[in-house]
Amino acid sequence: MGRTQEAEREFELAAEAEKDPAAHHYRLGLLIERFHPERLDDAAAEYHRALELRAGYSAAQEALRRLGRR
Repeated sequence: MGRTQEAEREFELAAEAEKDPAAHHYRLGLLIERFHPERLDDAAAEYHRALELRAGYSAAQEALRRLGRR
């Protein structure tokens, strides 16, 4: 397993303990956006999921604007 994959797995394990599911999806979107630019659709899906869980989540809204999506 490469270092990026290992870091992602560690992040996922930590995120599972996250008390705020919306924040989990937002952070996962950030991880995907930064380390897997070829998977921006997946990052956008995570930001949308964050907004489903917390309407008006400004960080997720800004991330979607940054990606040019709504």
